[in-house]
Amino acid sequence: MSPDKTCERDCRIHGKYTAVFLRKLANKDIFTLCPECENERLVSERDRKKSDEESAQINRKLLARREATIPERYANATLDAFKVESDSQYGAHYIAKYYCDNFHSKPVWNLIFYGFVGTGKTLLAAAIANTLLDKGYSVKFSSVLKITAELKGSYNEESPTTHNEIIEKNAGFDLLILDEVGVQNNTTWELNVLYELINRRYEKKLPTLVVSNIDANELEKDPKKILDLHLSRHLGIRVLDRLRENAGETVFFDWESYRRKSFKQ
Repeated sequence: MSPDKTCERDCRIHGKYTAVFLRKLANKDIFTLCPECENERLVSERDRKKSDEESAQINRKLLARREATIPERYANATLDAFKVESDSQYGAHYIAKYYCDNFHSKPVWNLIFYGFVGTGKTLLAAAIANTLLDKGYSVKFSSVLKITAELKGSYNEESPTTHNEIIEKNAGFDLLILDEVGVQNNTTWELNVLYELINRRYEKKLPTLVVSNIDANELEKDPKKILDLHLSRHLGIRVLDRLRENAGETVFFDWESYRRKSFKQ
């Protein structure tokens, strides 16, 4: 049979069509199927793949949000939700937005948020986390107490994870946010595991955002000197050195507590 032979076929859905000979298989002539049916099949398969990809993307985002462990209070925090009423607040907001817009364009760009209680440090950190999650980055929001508690729990014989697994997991997120730095006991073991974690991230060229409260009375002298002493005491000099390397940015939240201001009003 000639390879360019055609014949008329009848599709039960689309009616008559011209079928083209393809090949001979087991002494049987194989012709093309209804072109309209084939086109519908391809469209359906393409739509199914697109739907599967969208579902997988949604599942990945949901998993990323669960792993991020952002506190429920700040689950929907946005950069726009941060109040800007002063030059200092504008500066903090600008740095946060710039950080999100240029994430990964400046490797190992660490951030330190420090200042008075109730000034929006955690809110802005959570807003950064949410913004980066929406961009497809992986983020972990935790505290020193939570991480050290998790590590201590790994020493239990029945623990499903080991010390190294916990360190590696937290060291692998695109951004690690450590909130409430300064409320831990500052034992030698805590300082050592914090260095182990931050140094592992340093080696991977991954940034860390540290959030810490400082009493207003402490800052009456030299804010930078007090901050260095404060963070050195609670994180260790080696960790502070890692955070400050490669132009790590420090943001001072020096305005009145939003909660106290609201109460006065």
